[in-house]
Amino acid sequence: MKRFFSRLFCTFRGHDYGYEIYTSPSMLTCCHRCGRDIRGRSIEDLEPMTDEDYEYLEHLIGMEFENE
Repeated sequence: MKRFFSRLFCTFRGHDYGYEIYTSPSMLTCCHRCGRDIRGRSIEDLEPMTDEDYEYLEHLIGMEFENE
């Protein structure tokens, strides 16, 4: 039921993907409210990660540890 209201809210107000959007063919970028991917993909649609994707992911993990 909560997911239904979240999707309804996103329909009228727009999705919340956060401040930093990195759209990669090997990563999902999901809405913080309803969980929908920015490109409408699922896990089955993902491609293998590239070196650039690994570097970006390590950068994000490093930022999380700095904020704690």
